[in-house]
Amino acid sequence: MVESDYVVFDDISFEYGQGSAPVLSGVDLNLHKGEFFMLLGPSGCGKTTVLNLLAGFEKASAGSIRMGGRPVTGPGVERPVIFQGDDSLLGWLSAIENIEFGLRLAGMNRDQSRPKAEKALHLVGLAGQGDKFPHQLSGG
Repeated sequence: MVESDYVVFDDISFEYGQGSAPVLSGVDLNLHKGEFFMLLGPSGCGKTTVLNLLAGFEKASAGSIRMGGRPVTGPGVERPVIFQGDDSLLGWLSAIENIEFGLRLAGMNRDQSRPKAEKALHLVGLAGQGDKFPHQLSGG
């Protein structure tokens, strides 16, 4: 771990039951404080599991998770983590505005956040759909 690392996943593995197939295996992740990070992948690849582990809702089968230098052993209010699933999108904001929301909270102005949000839409196959509202887009 480097001193500037804020979120650290060190050789994380996770399985839902003893002897079941691993959902995650050997995951390493180092994020700096204030760094913007996007976790993308197909349905069922473990994205939600990674977030649940970071939030402390699940316990890793192997490895360790630290945030701000402290081990993550369960849920805690001391960790400033927002887990926004598709059921908690802001319905009165467009898709691109939902993406920009966190960036704006992090201090970016619109000139900074808009290109990043457009890139995110492109990465998930929604280029040109930024003006649509959550209920107008497929959840799958």
